[in-house]
Amino acid sequence: MSCAQIQIRDVCKDYLLGKTRIHALRHVSMDINKGDFLVIAGPSGSGKTTLLNCIGLIDRPDSGSIFLENKKVCNGAFSPATGLRRDRLGYIFQTFNLIPVLTVYENVEYPLILQRIDKARRRKMVLDVLEKTGLSSRTKHKPRELSGGQRQRVSIARAVVKNPGIVLADEPTANLDSETGREILELMQNLNEEGITFVFSSHDPVIIDKGRRVVRLHDGCIQNIEERGAY
Repeated sequence: MSCAQIQIRDVCKDYLLGKTRIHALRHVSMDINKGDFLVIAGPSGSGKTTLLNCIGLIDRPDSGSIFLENKKVCNGAFSPATGLRRDRLGYIFQTFNLIPVLTVYENVEYPLILQRIDKARRRKMVLDVLEKTGLSSRTKHKPRELSGGQRQRVSIARAVVKNPGIVLADEPTANLDSETGREILELMQNLNEEGITFVFSSHDPVIIDKGRRVVRLHDGCIQNIEERGAY
């Protein structure tokens, strides 16, 4: 059996744009190992976000299979996606996707409520991750009262609070200035060193440069995979 945390095998995904069929992914196969800091890179339209969404069980491939810790979790016919997304995967979105009427504390707490974790344990988990992400003084603020960098920190805290093991990040620095983007990247590197696997979809050269592994896509196909080791 493979020791890979995620295995992608011969995944294909098409979209219809009017009457035109777009081949977003073409026979993509790759492994994601525990502790990876992996970047899926490529120009716009290369398929990187589609691949990230298939890994995250947001999109279903037309053919091929995806395995999580040697268990098939997705193929063209079936995907037990809801429970896996809730319990095993964390997401960091380009546009933050915070709930505007909730405070920082409540946004981060929300995934734990879905998991039915008791209130006392939720409180400890939320406060611990807010301290780790530098948000302890912002617990009662709402998203509109935060800077872009602070909102992305909340998004990161929400993604990792449930200890998912794997965090998927779609262009996480795209809406940030370069200095703030580097601070956010450093935060994610620190979390990665604690054992969380990170998988990015990005064309940001700063993120690509820091990737321990870089998967380069072009027209839905893997061109090459760069193995780099340390940051």
